Amino acid sequence: MGFWSDTVSCFFSCKYMNKQEYYKYLTSIDWLIKKSQFVNIYLKENWSIECYACGSTYNLQVHHSSYENIGNEIITDGRIWDLRFMCKDCHKKWHKEKGFKEKIEAIKEEEFKKHFK
Repeated sequence: MGFWSDTVSCFFSCKYMNKQEYYKYLTSIDWLIKKSQFVNIYLKENWSIECYACGSTYNLQVHHSSYENIGNEIITDGRIWDLRFMCKDCHKKWHKEKGFKEKIEAIKEEEFKKHFK
């Protein structure tokens, strides 16, 4: 990890990162590398690259599913656990539209339960 990655991890674990620092991270080389690793893992494993919410394969962005590890996103078992793909529209709704996140999470939980019955 570089200085910026260590600093971001410290900021988030200490709850000191503000919006300006967060946006700086999102434009950093560290974030670019992390997103590339995320895409490469999916391509290598031949996993479906689609929006977590609607299944679209267009206008995809990388979304942090948890903000606890920003700058130190977890990679284990060949997967980055803190990131998911979301299309631009759903990503915007996730952050702006009241109840959207909860609705999608409930659907995903039902899908998970059905899959493992």
